[in-house]
Amino acid sequence: MAYAQHKRCDELRPVAEGPSHAGGHLDDCAAVVTCISTLGLATVSEPDMLCEAMANRDRELHMPQQNQNSSSLPPGKRWNKLWAVSIVLLPLIVHGCGSFLANQSASLGGDRAGARGTVRILFINNTPYRAAFTYGTYDQLDQTSEPSFGQFASQSTGRTLEPNSESSLASTEFGSFLSCGRAFGVGTPTLIGLINTNIESDGIETSALVDGVEFFEVVEGSEQITSRGKAAALETLIGLEFACEALLIVRLEINDAGPEPFRIDFEIVPSGEAP
Repeated sequence: MAYAQHKRCDELRPVAEGPSHAGGHLDDCAAVVTCISTLGLATVSEPDMLCEAMANRDRELHMPQQNQNSSSLPPGKRWNKLWAVSIVLLPLIVHGCGSFLANQSASLGGDRAGARGTVRILFINNTPYRAAFTYGTYDQLDQTSEPSFGQFASQSTGRTLEPNSESSLASTEFGSFLSCGRAFGVGTPTLIGLINTNIESDGIETSALVDGVEFFEVVEGSEQITSRGKAAALETLIGLEFACEALLIVRLEINDAGPEPFRIDFEIVPSGEAP
């Protein structure tokens, strides 16, 4: 166990090394408390006491059986309440913090310090409608960061994804390149918020700043368009669903079976298997 990052936990370091909490995800109680708050699982108003309670409980679990009859937890309702809260939250912490740490510690690629690798994106529109949306990679916890993004407009004056078509570039490369980020999203509130906050408005296609993907019927030979509905936004996380240098294939489909008229299907092709 390693509790050195927290002033209270540093005082509570066990004499003997023992198994860490939650299969290694809870090695540092300060990280756990931070993770609880970050994930919105709970507001921890007394992190020192929660940290100390967890350390005391860990000592109890690893002391000889004959010594376990006397609890090392201080008496009082305050401590009992804190320990009860930690017991209730523990399964959530194990699952949530494990995913959180996997996402936040995943490699962003690049061949030098501070550099980032890329992901490739291919959009396939299997609907009879023009699709308008914003897509990109971003660091969802850094509110000052600039996302790497692209857009498809509702009007033909911008870049469009036409009915029954695929995205393409002028080059011979397969797909559209984006810098690696902690998340990839299509029409997510976080992505659109980062663009509106941190990107200069010049060059932004405002018709593509929609929630999810919006589909438009186009009258042939004119600029008259009619909205036919939306698909819900998509977000996927690096370290959990994809890795840098992968190819991400996004398919836009008619949603015959679901409550929404359209849906987004998502496929990942690892870097070693991508064309």
